Amino acid sequence: MYLPEQIQLTPQGLELKVSSYFVDGAIPSAELCSIRNDILYGTFRVRLALPLVPGTCTGFFYYLNDWTEIDFEFLSSFVANENRPMAFTGIQ
Repeated sequence: MYLPEQIQLTPQGLELKVSSYFVDGAIPSAELCSIRNDILYGTFRVRLALPLVPGTCTGFFYYLNDWTEIDFEFLSSFVANENRPMAFTGIQ
């Protein structure tokens, strides 16, 4: 469930948050998208703070259609911490 109040503008930039509780059977989270169709090229940057709480998926993606997509997803169960360094076993 995407809710506008899960997005905040801070001095560091936009913060998109995922709640730790259910509302009507869903977890409130955030998504940012554009309906503009005149962005033909550019540079996109993101700095992600990945949660260590199991069960979340943090992602950043560019989607134009089913054939044009760049997608980065990080599952919290694989996030590195001081006891488990980050290692990727493959790209799908």
